[in-house]
Amino acid sequence: MPTDPDTDLRNAQNLLQQGQLDEAVRTLVQLGDDFCLEELYPQAEAVYKKALEADHNHDHTLWQLADIAMRQGRAADAKQYLLHLVDVRTLRGDEEGLADCQARLQALDTGPDTAHRAAASGAVEIDLNDALSDLGEDQ
Repeated sequence: MPTDPDTDLRNAQNLLQQGQLDEAVRTLVQLGDDFCLEELYPQAEAVYKKALEADHNHDHTLWQLADIAMRQGRAADAKQYLLHLVDVRTLRGDEEGLADCQARLQALDTGPDTAHRAAASGAVEIDLNDALSDLGEDQ
């Protein structure tokens, strides 16, 4: 069922004030994902940044922010998010996730055109189903 973004933002803010960080982050990430699916990247970025304020190490949020930065040609921002994500995934022992980060970082290092094409093509495709299934876990 579609929801109203303003209502979702208010609900997330209320959850944050009540100390229900996991549920607030889950609400914000879902809203950010909805914006991404509609290709409303500035709105998605703003919402993901709110989620990141509540959970500085949220895997999916860092990945999405890197993707948005790559799409918008902001390689330095993308690299910053990816390096943070490398730290998160290293601490978690996520070898496959580290390989994904390294591939994205390599695309950034080969030039902004390559990184943008990689983000826009299936070369670095985001599987939202996998990412959303991980939301129930502590990130």
